[in-house]
Amino acid sequence: MTGSEDWELTELRRLDPTLRDAPPAPGSVRYDTILERAMSLQTPDTNTRTNTQVQRPPRSRRWMTWAAAGTGVAASVLATVVVLGGHSTSASAAVLTAAERIEKVVTLRGTTHSELKTGGASNTTIEANGADMKIVTQDDIGTINTTIVGGVAYESTSDSDGTPHKNKGPNEHGLAPFAEATGNVVQAALDGADVTDKGTEQVRGADATHYQVKLTAESRKALTALPAGQTAWFEVEHPDQITSIDIWTAGDLIRRITVDQPERRTTTEYYDFGQPVTITKPAGF
Repeated sequence: MTGSEDWELTELRRLDPTLRDAPPAPGSVRYDTILERAMSLQTPDTNTRTNTQVQRPPRSRRWMTWAAAGTGVAASVLATVVVLGGHSTSASAAVLTAAERIEKVVTLRGTTHSELKTGGASNTTIEANGADMKIVTQDDIGTINTTIVGGVAYESTSDSDGTPHKNKGPNEHGLAPFAEATGNVVQAALDGADVTDKGTEQVRGADATHYQVKLTAESRKALTALPAGQTAWFEVEHPDQITSIDIWTAGDLIRRITVDQPERRTTTEYYDFGQPVTITKPAGF
């Protein structure tokens, strides 16, 4: 056994859900997802990548790591699900399921309220259809309208005195897709974190479960490793300074995220999942 294989096995044991979370309930989304992915791993060819693996973002996922290990791990995971069963899913597993589900959403809308603790705030509305997005931000300085279509960003701003400005350029290193970024940020925050169920609250008329995520050195490191275009949605510049992350889920989807930092508190809400969203190039460019 090579040193590389030793490292991979160590990582896999660390990610073993039986060591960290209660087993998913039979019939739940997480149970079915584990079963489906485990059953799909029938050919232990470590030299071949499936189409799904090639299309995934560069950041590695738990599922991608397990898949690379071959059928031995798949059989282990499947056995854990079938034998242990159970009727409850841990808080971290529930949040992880919601993160994985929202990452796959194509169209949705959202709002963000960012408040500086020294004074001042901004409000943002987001419409997203995959990587195409329309973002409108208002603060004390003025309004910023950003539309991203086909990888091109169109930005128009108006200062507090009404002076307009326009800019057009590639979005090569800009904002990541809204839903994808949310899934990645939440999964990174969950890496080694302690998650507490805080009860049920209303979010836009829906009964949502409130979870509080207590970050660890491991989760802070995972957040730091994310591209700035993903963490920017939550105004995160220094993950090591985050004091807490609260997440509300309903229907196995994330409905609200609050990120508390020493100087800023940002709350993002999600709605209109799967509803029609059309993003077009704005006039005047």
